[in-house]
Amino acid sequence: MIDLYGGRVTIDDFEVIKGLSSGAYGKVCLAKKRSSGDYFALKIIDREKTIEKAQEDFIRSEVSIMRSVNSDYIVKLYYSFQNDNYLFFVMEYMNGGDLGNLLQNCGSIEEKVFPYHMLSRGSTVASTSRRSSSP
Repeated sequence: MIDLYGGRVTIDDFEVIKGLSSGAYGKVCLAKKRSSGDYFALKIIDREKTIEKAQEDFIRSEVSIMRSVNSDYIVKLYYSFQNDNYLFFVMEYMNGGDLGNLLQNCGSIEEKVFPYHMLSRGSTVASTSRRSSSP
C-alpha cells in the first residue's frame, strides 16, 4: 500500500485512539502515527458498502479534490491506502470538527461570526473551481 508521497503505509502504522464520527459508509477516528507520534483523522470506509451503494465515483472525487486543492479550508490528505475490506484516508486532524459539528454542538452561530464561516466556504468553492477549470 503506497501513500501519496511514495512510502509504504498500512493501518498497522497507526494507533486508533477513539472514534470521532460515523456515517453510512464508515467512520472517522482520531489516530496517532506510531513512528512520529503525530495525530491524524483516519477515515475508514467500508469497501463493500461503497460498492453496494454505487459510490465509487464519489469516493474517487473526494480523494481527487483533497489531493489537488491546497486550501486552509479543506483538510489535507496525507496518506491513502486500502486492504481487502476497507479504504483508509489519513487526513489533517481538525480539533472540533467541521461546520456541521459546530452547529450540532452549539445549535447556532453568533451573527458576528457567521460572515467568517460563509467567506471561508466561498473561498474554498472559488479555489476548487479555479483548479478544476485549469488545463
